[in-house]
Amino acid sequence: MCYEQEHHHHHEHIHELENEQAALLYYMLHHNEHHIEEFHEAAESAKAAGKARAAELLEESIALLEQANTKIALAMDELSKEE
Repeated sequence: MCYEQEHHHHHEHIHELENEQAALLYYMLHHNEHHIEEFHEAAESAKAAGKARAAELLEESIALLEQANTKIALAMDELSKEE
C-alpha cells in the first residue's frame, strides 16, 4: 500500500472512531436525561411518603447528573471542533 492510500485509510479510521465516540456520548447524554426524569419522580414519591432526606439525596443526584450532562455536552463540542 502506498503512503497516500495508507494515510487516507488512517484518516478514515480516525473519523470512524470519532463518529463512534460522538454517537456514544450522544447516547449517554440522552440516557442520563431519562434517568433525571426517573429521579424526579422518585424524589416526588419520597417527599409524598414523608422521606425528606431520601428526596433531598435524590435531588442532589439530579444536580450531579445535570452537571455531568453539561460536561458531556462540552466534551462533545470540543471533539467536534476542527483542528
